[in-house]
Amino acid sequence: MVKSLFVISDGMGRGKTLLSLGIALKFKEDGKKVGFFKPVATETKIDKGTAIDEDVELMKKVLSLKVAIEDLAPLVIGPEFLEEFSPQSKDDIEKKLDLAFKKVSKKVDILIIEGGQTPDVLSFKGLSSITLAKKFHSKLLIVTKGDSDRVVDSVIHYKQVADYEGCAILGCVLNSVPKRFMERASLYATPTLEKNGVDILGVIPEDASLVSPTVSEVFEVIGGEVLEGEDQLNKLVKGTYIGAASIGGAQQYYHDMRDKALITGGDRSDMAVAGIEAGISVLILTANLYPSHGVLTVASKKGVPIILVPYDTFTTVKMLDAVIGRVKPGDKKKIELCEQNITKFVDWKRLLNKL
Repeated sequence: MVKSLFVISDGMGRGKTLLSLGIALKFKEDGKKVGFFKPVATETKIDKGTAIDEDVELMKKVLSLKVAIEDLAPLVIGPEFLEEFSPQSKDDIEKKLDLAFKKVSKKVDILIIEGGQTPDVLSFKGLSSITLAKKFHSKLLIVTKGDSDRVVDSVIHYKQVADYEGCAILGCVLNSVPKRFMERASLYATPTLEKNGVDILGVIPEDASLVSPTVSEVFEVIGGEVLEGEDQLNKLVKGTYIGAASIGGAQQYYHDMRDKALITGGDRSDMAVAGIEAGISVLILTANLYPSHGVLTVASKKGVPIILVPYDTFTTVKMLDAVIGRVKPGDKKKIELCEQNITKFVDWKRLLNKL
């Protein structure tokens, strides 16, 4: 049986794909033949009528995998999946997974398996990530975003579930830890987790350049018209903020807008100005509603780009989701950074020896 590492996270946006990529590259550098498998993938785009998980495409291209993408990701879950999966029996789904597993595990020393978007995906069929890890005789690695004390309870919960299921757990990586939390991670989170039987295999500092696109990269995806700040398109976009609330209701969240893309209508001058003053990276105005002269003036003074798009808010947010937090196969610098993070901050040799 091939050695396999099953990487799960305690929620979305924890960075398990990039962590898996970095680990795979280090194992390859060490002379190992490495494969990849994502039994329950997540639909991020539709290509010629076929649901695609772009993270799987990334792994296939960067790791030069010859296996067909439908075997690397035999199940692809979209936002509405019950119609497709409810009628299928658990046995039929397992047969499909077993067949794909045999193909992806051929001629490899180590198989990196990435769990679903969250560990509970397909639980209604009795096929959660932890259940699948046990099925494939894999050892679990938990990835969490180390940005609060709450991650301790979350990680311990999943360890308890794994213990109950009889699934071996190698340990945990605290990923994307903000500078303000590094000391707490060292003094409190790490020793608390280790006292509860969770081996901490790495603590990776937050690096916005790894997961945050520039305004220019956002513009390439959403198109539209740059109304202001063409010389400021190199700013990093660290997330999105939807300016739908009343200005009074939004004031308490001003600190959340900083370095993000504020998406609102051109008729919301109050929200636009508030966001610019709060330090947003870019103002994206929807439905082709032009802003007032006052908004353009404030944006010019503060050096904030403004992009006008024809789409509604929902469509715009969905388009941004496709670029924020994702690494493309051609992003050589970001891919190199993934591997560097494993080298510097993860005890990958101990991880390898524990498999």
